[in-house]
Amino acid sequence: MVNKVLRKIDGATIFFVLVLTFDLTVFLLSFDDYYLSFVVQTNYIFPILLTLAGFFVLAWRFKIRQLYVTCITIPLILSVAWFALTGDSYDTISSPTKNVTITIEHNNATLGETNHFYDFYVHVPSLYPGLMKKVNKDTIRIMTRNIEDKDDLSVLGVGNVEWINNKIIFHSAYEKAIEVDLQY
Repeated sequence: MVNKVLRKIDGATIFFVLVLTFDLTVFLLSFDDYYLSFVVQTNYIFPILLTLAGFFVLAWRFKIRQLYVTCITIPLILSVAWFALTGDSYDTISSPTKNVTITIEHNNATLGETNHFYDFYVHVPSLYPGLMKKVNKDTIRIMTRNIEDKDDLSVLGVGNVEWINNKIIFHSAYEKAIEVDLQY
């Protein structure tokens, strides 16, 4: 019985199951604030496109009508485009001894004043390359006014950073010292 079922499984079905397994792994990791750097830094576009490709392969395998595939694809492509245009930016900094690497997720919103938002991820040495742990519980926000020539990282104070044990302290000109605990 099992052998008959396994003989009917083809490459398209295996690809689709592997894609769903990857999506489930990314989803479950995020519950404990663990993320894969190539997933986060692409604003989740990579898993969306991979899942879309999996659905296309499955539709091709089971000969699902092109009209249905097209009706599903258009909203998904628009969603991916929206994520690409409005997504966050990511930059990586390393400690002076190069033993700790931090990825900073940053964006801003302007309506009269500019609000800068930051999340921090520490790279975790593990079997999985690119595994990161989000280390701040709440997004850090800095509000500024009338500073057109400053980007998000200079507002945070990345040029004036202090590494102490398992903490990083940003000395921003626009906010009191911002301390981030790097324990994971």
